Amino acid sequence: MEQKPHIIHLPRIYPSKFSPLSGIFFEQQVDALRSTPNLSISVIALVQKPLLSSLFFANLRLWFKTLMHDTNNGITQITYIFSLPMPFLVKRYYINLRCYWRIKKHVKKQGKPNLIHLQTYEMGIAALWVKKRLDIPYIVTEHSSNLYSDATRLSKKMLSQIYLESSYNIAVSPYFANFLSTKFNTKFDYIPNSVAIEKNGIKKDKNNALIELIHVAHCVPIKQQDLLLRGFKQALYENPNVHLTIIGDGPELPKLKALARELNITEQVTFCGTLSNEEVKYKIQESDIFILTSKKETFGVVLIEAMAAGLPSISTKSGGPEGILTNDNLGILCDQSPTSIANAILEASTKEYNPIKIREYAIKVFSAEAVSNQIVNIYNQVMLTNNQ
Repeated sequence: MEQKPHIIHLPRIYPSKFSPLSGIFFEQQVDALRSTPNLSISVIALVQKPLLSSLFFANLRLWFKTLMHDTNNGITQITYIFSLPMPFLVKRYYINLRCYWRIKKHVKKQGKPNLIHLQTYEMGIAALWVKKRLDIPYIVTEHSSNLYSDATRLSKKMLSQIYLESSYNIAVSPYFANFLSTKFNTKFDYIPNSVAIEKNGIKKDKNNALIELIHVAHCVPIKQQDLLLRGFKQALYENPNVHLTIIGDGPELPKLKALARELNITEQVTFCGTLSNEEVKYKIQESDIFILTSKKETFGVVLIEAMAAGLPSISTKSGGPEGILTNDNLGILCDQSPTSIANAILEASTKEYNPIKIREYAIKVFSAEAVSNQIVNIYNQVMLTNNQ
């Protein structure tokens, strides 16, 4: 019997005992690829936690054991790394060294894989070592918004080497692909992230005339919820029949609540804090319009989740959303200003959208099956090239 092609995924983060939702979209992509016939997908994930924390003392056994989960189509390995404070670059090399060791052990037990799939640059040093020392090629899917600046703390020279040595580079939005191609003088092609659309129900019919806006994001400066509140305030002047729900926690949340009080809109804005995935899906299904006001987005998974429920979306022009809201039947792209946000809210509030058509578009472009087919084609192309 011919052996299945074997691919190892190296994600930056992955769901674990400590953070069950962290990197869940990496897990969802792996699950989708594992449903592909004649393909074996393994995962080697390193979960990083500080040594001097209660988590370490409560879970000492995790320091000495890699958790293994075996399926018919691959193995998932989660290794917990508890580290002392150290310079970032030293820590980055240490983590990549641990990752390289895990790959070597995997190869010794499971055999040499056909390909490594690096999910963002963080384990790129390990991927370079694997290519050089074990003669295993790799590809990269880049998600990290840190690359819009120099916040990576890895030198541009090192990043350029990671992408140059890769057999194929993917970025998760057209804007991001063009940006990275220019910045690193290396070709990046666009393949979006996938979303488990079949798990999202369609929006519910309503019996009231109130327009429900919903926003889901971590409350951090890059998400610009202050612009959202100011724009929403302006929209209220012309249409008092709108309500805004903000889901998410973070360091900016107290400031945002204070701003809502200052703008005198506390009756029209509900802050829900952190909710479970199921609770978020239910809230989206009860809403009419999704809104995102980020400064920079590499993709925008929440927009796809809203579209999967049939919701039109409003988003600031921030990179990733331009590759998602590609026509007026899906929503509105606006500038990063309160007035532009207000105008988009007013326009979307009066426009008739077709929830079924929005969901159908999301399935066609962003479903796990649609995205997996594109990725498998890349695998086959790279493996064929390397076997010649």
